[in-house]
Amino acid sequence: MFISRTAVATTLATVVVITALIVIPSGLNAFEPSKLMSIVVGAAACACAVWLTGGVDRKRVAEARVPLIVAAVFLVLLLIAALASPSPLSALVGSRSRWGGVALYAGCGVLFAVATQLSRLQVRQVLTAVALAGGGVAAFGVLQSIGFNPLEGIGDQTGVPSTFGNINFAAGFVGATLGAMLWLVLDDDLPFKRRVLGGVLLVFGLAYVWVNDSFQGIPTGAAAMAIAAAGWAWTRGGSIRKVGIPLIGLLSAVGAAVVGAGVVGSGPLSALSAQRGILIRRYYWDAALDMIADNPLLGVGPDRYVYAYRTSRSFEAASDLELLLDNDAAHSVFLHFGTAGGVPLMLAFVALVVTVLIMAGRGLRAENSDPMLIFGAAAVVTGYIVQALVSIDVPGLAMLGWVSLGLLVSAGLVRLPVTTKGKRKRSKKQTAAARRPDGATISWQPLLGSAVIVTVVFVIAITPVRVESQTLTALRQPDSLRTVEGTSAAADLGFWDPRYRERSALSMMIVDRAEGFDIARELDEENRLTASVAIRAAGVAADSGDDELAVEWYNRALEGEPLHPELRVQAAQFFAQAGETERAEEVASGLLADDPDNTDAQAILDSLPS
Repeated sequence: MFISRTAVATTLATVVVITALIVIPSGLNAFEPSKLMSIVVGAAACACAVWLTGGVDRKRVAEARVPLIVAAVFLVLLLIAALASPSPLSALVGSRSRWGGVALYAGCGVLFAVATQLSRLQVRQVLTAVALAGGGVAAFGVLQSIGFNPLEGIGDQTGVPSTFGNINFAAGFVGATLGAMLWLVLDDDLPFKRRVLGGVLLVFGLAYVWVNDSFQGIPTGAAAMAIAAAGWAWTRGGSIRKVGIPLIGLLSAVGAAVVGAGVVGSGPLSALSAQRGILIRRYYWDAALDMIADNPLLGVGPDRYVYAYRTSRSFEAASDLELLLDNDAAHSVFLHFGTAGGVPLMLAFVALVVTVLIMAGRGLRAENSDPMLIFGAAAVVTGYIVQALVSIDVPGLAMLGWVSLGLLVSAGLVRLPVTTKGKRKRSKKQTAAARRPDGATISWQPLLGSAVIVTVVFVIAITPVRVESQTLTALRQPDSLRTVEGTSAAADLGFWDPRYRERSALSMMIVDRAEGFDIARELDEENRLTASVAIRAAGVAADSGDDELAVEWYNRALEGEPLHPELRVQAAQFFAQAGETERAEEVASGLLADDPDNTDAQAILDSLPS
């Protein structure tokens, strides 16, 4: 059986488009469809592995060995961090939160490795698919912005296909792909029809970034397009190159400096620091840095940010945010890797990006390279990195980042044929020496085995989606007993993820079942209980009139959330009512020490017997 080598590029192009445009009814949790995206990435990785069994180009593997080794080191460090986590299964396969699991990054790693093996023509194909994916998301958003939803019920709450969950992720994705769209327009070697297509996509992309309420798409898109424009100036040569490259570099540096200063409250864009989204991110970043400082070698665990966040944040952050608001990500991919696996994991990812950029730079210096192709791939990589500084690696963005990094490696290794005069010859097709093998013989056994594995993996991996659907359906039931049954069944299905057991425990507490508190105690003792659940448990116990149980859970809640003024006031008031005078004084005094003007804390202290 013969499988064309283009099957690899086709698979990559397909997964880029599918992960961006797959749409799920918005009745599901906004982040839950990301599990389906993870499954698509994993299935594509398996398919690519099958194609590679037909033989690999050993020369290309040797040329790309450094970034491949660095990527492997990153995945090994991530696996070690996951196995060391109190919830290893959740860390490995992904949790109900936005953590996609080691499995997602393993799939991205395979896609990255495959993307490093592509020919010039295949890199072009995948970059075109990247532009199409971004244009599709942009067109969807633009239509919604003018009051027309092409898919009824899809994205009604988020303004985008619900696979991205919210407008920030969609804006980051579209912004990064603007570089590929502009590359399509500017590359003289591309067919005219494809360049026109790039222009149409670019119009939709720019329109979406403009109408999108997220600021994230503007710097991301600007950075990506600046790199693509630099590629055009590079290929023009002469005075355009001499003036254009430094000018673009200067403008980019000034823009980055102004935006960066604005985020921290300085410069002409100082108002940025007061924007709610940026202010909250600064709280998240500070907490992440604190986690990394306390756990520099292994971090707190890949899926553990949500459990460590409240005890790592400042009093200012606790006072400014809602009491029951949990946060499960650092909102910076680089910092999140630091919390997930410590400094080594964060540095491994930085090293991967740096080694890829170095290879691209070497490619630019080669006389017979394709600079415009290098800049096209680099534009998407740059956009991904810019949004990654302030965002989350939801599966669609993680896939885009790793695939584009692989494409940049291949683009840097592409060499065009040269004429007898030693000058580069422009050609739309590779010569036989530069083209990847056209086909390879492969037996049916690997195909059948891989098909079975993919099927089994899909059946298992689809469980989180079914779990979330069943849980949400149960929570909407007017009959509380049916809610308990539904959430309990969901917890049994999602046994690897403590977040499902939390929901089950809460629903049981509400119908006055002691079993709910027992489950929550088990989770707390395993260090797998979020503070918001403990806070709710304390409230349920207090409302039930069980003072002893309420005291227990207020103490547990304060362990997980030691700084929030609202909880400290509630707990101190209840301790005072329950006769726990010393504990009430301790909590109120602690709050007064952090906030001397807190009248509630002072009133509690004044009401206590002397």
